[in-house]
Amino acid sequence: MSQKKLVQQLLKKLDTLETDREKLIDKLGKALDKLAKKVPAKTQPAANETE
Repeated sequence: MSQKKLVQQLLKKLDTLETDREKLIDKLGKALDKLAKKVPAKTQPAANETE
């Protein structure tokens, strides 16, 4: 296989990995947002019970 073809294949794989990475970052961001909304609601009553 020529170097040119190998480079093209690697660039294609890199593009795919970058796309997957962006999707995962978006999912993680959404999950963290959800968690951040839930955590304060749960921690406040727990803090009041211990006092």
